[in-house]
Amino acid sequence: MINKIKDLDLNQSLVGILWMIITTILFVGVTATVRYLEGEVPAPQAAFLRYAIGTILLIPSLISLTKFRPHKPLMKKFILRGFVHSIGVTLWFYAMSVMPVAEVTAIGFLTCIIIFGIAISLRSLFMKDEDYYDE
Repeated sequence: MINKIKDLDLNQSLVGILWMIITTILFVGVTATVRYLEGEVPAPQAAFLRYAIGTILLIPSLISLTKFRPHKPLMKKFILRGFVHSIGVTLWFYAMSVMPVAEVTAIGFLTCIIIFGIAISLRSLFMKDEDYYDE
């Protein structure tokens, strides 16, 4: 029994590693393609192509999500997030065409840190500690 659990954990780890390798190859492919085109394709069109290819790759996952029906408030948040994300991706493609790849990649890695800082700042502005912690 324990051997089966260890085999299952190892198998899931290998699948996770495989997904990370595929993701890295695709990310490098997108970066290289954008850099190769270097302004020949406008940034919004490149972003659209990225979304179109991504949708094709995600079709198997999207089929399993057909049973999921979000509530209207949640759907509005999904739509807002998609709109903001599409603006961000378009700006990222534009940055890739005018800046060195290393700088754009460094900025991309800094995004998490910047968003974390903004979230902490907004939390401190709009939430009091007694709202968050039970005493």
